Amino acid sequence: MKISRVEAIPYAIPYRKPLRFASGEVATAEHVLVRVHTDDGIVGTADAPPRPFTYGETQTSVRSIVADSFGPAIVGTSILDREVVLARLNRTVGNPVAKAAVDMAIWDAIGQTLGTSVTELLGGWTDRMRVSHMVGFAPAAEMVAEAERMRDEYGVTTFKVKVGRRPYRLDVDACRALREALGPDVELYVDGNRGWTASESARALGEMADLGLTFAEELCPADDVLGRRWLVQQATIPMFADESVARPGEVTRELLSGAATGISIKTSRTGFTTSQRLVGLCEGLGVEVVIGNQIDSQLGSLCAAAFGAAYPLTARRAAELSNFLDMTDDLLAEPLVIEDGELRVRQGPGLGIEIDEHKLAHYRQDGDHQTTRSTERSTTMTQQLDHPELAEQDATAAASGANATAVFRSKTANAGSTISKERVDEVATAAIRALHEVIREKQVTYEEYDHLKSWLIQVGMDGEWPLFLDVWLEHVVEEVANSDRQGSKGTIEGPYYVPSSPELPSVATLPMRDDEPGTDLVFQGQVTSVDGTALGGAVVDIWHADDYGYYSQFAPGLPEWLFRGRVVTDAEGRFAISTKQPAPYQIPTDGSCGRLIDAAGWHAWRPAHIHLKVSAAGHETVTSQLYFEGGEYVETDIADAVKPELMLAPTPRADGQGNEVTYDFVLDPQRA
Repeated sequence: MKISRVEAIPYAIPYRKPLRFASGEVATAEHVLVRVHTDDGIVGTADAPPRPFTYGETQTSVRSIVADSFGPAIVGTSILDREVVLARLNRTVGNPVAKAAVDMAIWDAIGQTLGTSVTELLGGWTDRMRVSHMVGFAPAAEMVAEAERMRDEYGVTTFKVKVGRRPYRLDVDACRALREALGPDVELYVDGNRGWTASESARALGEMADLGLTFAEELCPADDVLGRRWLVQQATIPMFADESVARPGEVTRELLSGAATGISIKTSRTGFTTSQRLVGLCEGLGVEVVIGNQIDSQLGSLCAAAFGAAYPLTARRAAELSNFLDMTDDLLAEPLVIEDGELRVRQGPGLGIEIDEHKLAHYRQDGDHQTTRSTERSTTMTQQLDHPELAEQDATAAASGANATAVFRSKTANAGSTISKERVDEVATAAIRALHEVIREKQVTYEEYDHLKSWLIQVGMDGEWPLFLDVWLEHVVEEVANSDRQGSKGTIEGPYYVPSSPELPSVATLPMRDDEPGTDLVFQGQVTSVDGTALGGAVVDIWHADDYGYYSQFAPGLPEWLFRGRVVTDAEGRFAISTKQPAPYQIPTDGSCGRLIDAAGWHAWRPAHIHLKVSAAGHETVTSQLYFEGGEYVETDIADAVKPELMLAPTPRADGQGNEVTYDFVLDPQRA
């Protein structure tokens, strides 16, 4: 049962939208997966979520301290010698998140070794936790819509409201809107993340006195020593400390000095061993606690739930366990489920963690790692919407869908053309009248209307209007726009096009990795004009997903130009492109579009296809997607973009090296 090795694996998963607080903003979960190996072959696992603007830790610092300092210090120690391990970790000051992850991974290893769940080892009070969800730093209507969605979809009835904006009445008004919309039975409490002064906090609490707030958390900075004590004396509700109580000594200081009357315990900050001390300390002093959340992943939330369920004191209040819903993906092989407002603790030895190794390989950030992939195709798609104007870190953050909107705006900002008022009136009036007819025909109720209204608001919050329009409307616009063409039929461009890919000769191999998975494919053909003239020098701009349904520049960890290139035809207009057959993929389902798909009972899959933009001087460009005969989802494409004339029928190559297929393009002369 001795520790043989400690791993620290950095990974990054974008959020659906940037998460904003008084202390900062987080757009991507840049975490570190910590694994503690034992000489018995057991592997304990935990997650470290650095928060630079709170504790000063970064992904780089956590990885370094765990791999280079903590690991060597504890290798050879028994996993049962937790106090020895803690003493060695505490030789280094600070680094709470890194220490917590190592500690929790050891507890996971202990549970697996003994065949007992961590919750049972800690105390075993219950098998589930009520869930609190965080809203805030958005217009009041958006916050209300999100809270209503969480209540309706997940049964959540406790909400933490992030406050700390100036003027403070922005947050007062938001809290009032939440109370009026959600009613008296929903629990509300506020968290300022040190954003207000003591006097601002007192005024805000006074104006919210009739809202029935349960408590307030960390409204002003810990350094405001006298102000915090004065605020507690003014307040009529409990005042909880959070960022100011990262160690037991700080808990004692805040409570005994009168600067706080409650404590937020975060396992991502104090692990299990130190969090045990905090529970005992608070029980002895008669102090209430809440299980907090450090914008944890599903893995981090699982750890928090396992600890919270172990004791009566920590299980008393709803725990902050839902922030993982804001991530575009996660590493757990079996996702957490919030149902009827509760999250059940995983049963079985340890923490019940099973990591999806393919996802870990996909999202990990250490460059020296040789990516390996399982044989199972990932069923998720990261919305990383990149374009040349963005820095790399911004492109990663764009996966939320917000950058999809930004990309579209940047593309159209200088379009130059305007649409006449007469045309706007004609189309808008027809569209509105068509909706009126749907309401009358389907006898839409007010309840259904309110659900629609809430969903439409959420689409905007998620930045998913480009996705919605691309999936369900654009194919009809394309059909109308190109109805008079004599040449090759086209279809939608989709959201994953990137201009200026590498220029390649007429016989070329698309950029790919060594040992790239998938079936070899030679895609060949000829580009001609409608009169049969060969178009030498035409450009076949091609892009497609990999064997797991991921697009380069739209999912972290892939080579920049994977399966992208601009192939220039030879003098006879011919081309031959060596590549791999792509896989079907899901459109993103973690946002509003996914909720529509789920509510309607649809599937979210697009059939495997190759994207092309074929152009030549003096001719109209054809934008196309080519599909594979007999392919999965061809008949039920969620985007309804498949056409009979866009089908490919690959045949085995004579040399036995995969398949080949021929498809010719005919371009119309450029319109006058």
